[in-house]
Amino acid sequence: MVAVILAEKPSVAGDLARVLGASSKKDSHYEGNGLLITWAVGHLLELKSPEAYDKKYKTWKMDTLPIIPEQFKTKARGSRNEAAQLRAIVSLFKRDDVDELVNACDAAREGELIFRRIQEHSKVKVKVSRMWMRSMTDSALQSAWDDRKPDAEYEPLGDAARSRAEADWLIGMNGSRAATLRLRSRGQKGSISLGRVQTPTLAMLVDKELEVLSHIPSPFWELDAELSQDDAMWNAKWRRSSKQGEMPVSHIIEQTELDSLKAELTVGELDVVMSQKERIERSPMNFDLTTLQKVANQLWNMSAKETGGHAQQLYERFKVTTYPRTESKHLPEDSVSEIKDIIGKLESQSAWAEHAKRILKDGLQHEKRNFNDAKVSDHHAIIPTGKVPPSELEGRTRLVYDLIVGRFLASFHPNALWEDEKRKATLGAGELFADANILKTGGWRKVVPKSAKMPSGWGIIKPKGKANVDTYKVEEGVTKPKSRFKDAGILSRMENAGRDVEDDEFKDALKGKGLGTPATRAETIEKLITKGLAQRLKNGSLRATPDGIRLIDVVRHIPVEWITSPGLTGEMESRLSEVEKGDAKSSDYMEEIISKVGELVDRFSNFKKEDLFKNEDSVGSCKNCGSAIEELDQRYSCSSENCDVVYWKRSMGRYFDRPTMKRLLAEGSIPELHGFVRRADSETYSTGISIGEKGEVNFQEKPAKELNGGNSEELCECAICNSGSIFADDENFGCSNPDCILLQGRKMMGRRKLSNEEVIILIKEGKTPVFSDFISKRGNPFSACLFLEKKSRSKREVLAVSFEFAQEELPEYKVDPTPLLDDGKGKSVIETKTHFQVQQDGVKEYEIARTVKDRQISREECISLVEKNQVGPLEEFISAKGKPFTATLYLDGRKNIKFKFAPRKRKSKKK
Repeated sequence: MVAVILAEKPSVAGDLARVLGASSKKDSHYEGNGLLITWAVGHLLELKSPEAYDKKYKTWKMDTLPIIPEQFKTKARGSRNEAAQLRAIVSLFKRDDVDELVNACDAAREGELIFRRIQEHSKVKVKVSRMWMRSMTDSALQSAWDDRKPDAEYEPLGDAARSRAEADWLIGMNGSRAATLRLRSRGQKGSISLGRVQTPTLAMLVDKELEVLSHIPSPFWELDAELSQDDAMWNAKWRRSSKQGEMPVSHIIEQTELDSLKAELTVGELDVVMSQKERIERSPMNFDLTTLQKVANQLWNMSAKETGGHAQQLYERFKVTTYPRTESKHLPEDSVSEIKDIIGKLESQSAWAEHAKRILKDGLQHEKRNFNDAKVSDHHAIIPTGKVPPSELEGRTRLVYDLIVGRFLASFHPNALWEDEKRKATLGAGELFADANILKTGGWRKVVPKSAKMPSGWGIIKPKGKANVDTYKVEEGVTKPKSRFKDAGILSRMENAGRDVEDDEFKDALKGKGLGTPATRAETIEKLITKGLAQRLKNGSLRATPDGIRLIDVVRHIPVEWITSPGLTGEMESRLSEVEKGDAKSSDYMEEIISKVGELVDRFSNFKKEDLFKNEDSVGSCKNCGSAIEELDQRYSCSSENCDVVYWKRSMGRYFDRPTMKRLLAEGSIPELHGFVRRADSETYSTGISIGEKGEVNFQEKPAKELNGGNSEELCECAICNSGSIFADDENFGCSNPDCILLQGRKMMGRRKLSNEEVIILIKEGKTPVFSDFISKRGNPFSACLFLEKKSRSKREVLAVSFEFAQEELPEYKVDPTPLLDDGKGKSVIETKTHFQVQQDGVKEYEIARTVKDRQISREECISLVEKNQVGPLEEFISAKGKPFTATLYLDGRKNIKFKFAPRKRKSKKK
């Protein structure tokens, strides 16, 4: 008899075939040694969409929600090749000589789900077993085959996998439909997405962004002094003894306090106390995936997705590290000898030989901590396999490999021992503080070095004594907003259910209550970016976009608390983990999800947009009429029916939060408002903003001379206002006259950078020559010229740089002076050489080209198009590839010509 082994990917199937002796390669599988080894390509089956259960769900309506299938059904997904592979797998499963099916998909929830869906789809009922592969080395694959276990032992894992997929479907399908139907604004394209993990993750980014946007810069001073005692000299920074609110301890706010401190410094000597203390720096644990992603992000600004991809390559392709998608930092207690073997193999790699020899000589340190069965779930920590990396393992993938190996060897080294020295000189209500340290015992820091902090001239001083004040300086600054999350920061919050946790014991208590799993967190971040709810900025930090902020703000005001709460969602994830361990029933978990979905739909169905913010205080008074400015869904509006003053929450790529709006209305202007993001390069910038007498908003560009901090070059006189000069730096250009109607322009347009000479042509001529090397957002080259276009900005006429595309050369025809159409009500259609022109009372409204896709449009066809808004179907159009086609022409809302094609006939299936 024969066993069928199903791997998750073709490459894994190939490795299994080589190790287990299935040497005959077929189109869809390997065969030999009593085995059929085949592969999926990720998920080959997916849950059916709502309309598959009932046609009424095809149209999105609130009264058809919630959608709760009695029993979930699957369908084939993907391309023809994937469908063909699914048929091939099922065919192998159904062979008469098959008496065992073996699940060799990834050893995790998703791998379990991939296999179980295919098995259920095949309806084959024979013995089923499970291979659990912790690494991809030959010995590990052989062991996984030899030690395979009955499928029943993994039933709870399968239940959790199925529950996770069905819960995500219920929340995603119902939540996204409800949000789209009730929240999508006029003209907004696409659906609005809600999800079990992505929405609370977005909420954390939103809270951070609102904190950044609402920050009000405040001035402060910092005081540094150079002190000395005998031959020792050191720089010290003043800090107050106790913290006052959120103010950093080094900030001096009051002029009187600064004057007092400066007066004390002139005395010449201060009392100074020196203390020394040894500090143990514990050797680190091995990596789980999330910690690996965080460290790589901190070191090299790698996104979580990129790090995960490198780790998967190291495991699957190069076979130099173990399974990456783990949440454990520990190792099985029975793997001590195996770990020693791996360290012995690392001794042959020159980069690690010294450290491996040291461990083998001195023995493994921290065995009790590192080897702990209670803290190993499905997979142990990510560690090297000992295999020598091939030469093609390089670049950033090599960086991740070195990170894993370094952490592995460091974990078995002794703790490092530092000696810290602190010097405190009493001054006013605080002290002048300085510190230094030296490494006394290297321990694990021999593997992962860290420089000691020992300033030049530090020297040796007495424990108590006097210090001379040689000199001091005062630096002035303004406070900045707290930093946005980078991948490392948001991963930590996801891991700890929204909490900022540093203590390892508290982290252990929260384990299993985070958002998502190590395998899915990077995907969640990228999904938010793809959907336009979050954005990765040029410096690698993440911000919630105005669309993302509005979504969370409205959902909280409806309110639907649980879907935006990391803590509550983390508790749901914890219950899913209990299902996976067999400590809870999947049916109970799904009942809870169904209840929450019902509550969500009910809240979305019954809220009124006009009531969402009715409990919020007014943000200020209208400058135009004095009435209260009230907050609504997408804007702040004057409460007076006779006043049309409106401030949109989304403006210039920035979200205008309540504190900022209150500040702007109260003060009338903000000279430098932060939080704006350039669309071209995702870089943040600040600009001035003010409110005029009639309530209009005016954005003030930086004076051209101040571009790039004043490092700009004067190019020419301004031909727009004739009183200013055009200045330019590497990125922007503008006029030095603040009253000039020329808006500050970007040099980078369509991924092409204007030279200073081209800027001069644009200013003097109002237009550049045609450039053929612009690149579109989709990466396609295009030709265009740049010109200065008149636009209205905050009720003010301005000139902005815009693209002008070359017009297609149309054939010319004879002109018949007789109007094609005259309805007697002022509407007429006349001919020009290239167009039919539709006029109202002699003024052109729009034009219709007389040639469309190489086909002449007749007078009769034009009249039909004008009167009925469509004509056709018409034949003999020629496509861009030179092929003839048939289509109906119609006019869209802007009177542009569009094509409408007949639906394709379905091919009848052969019997």
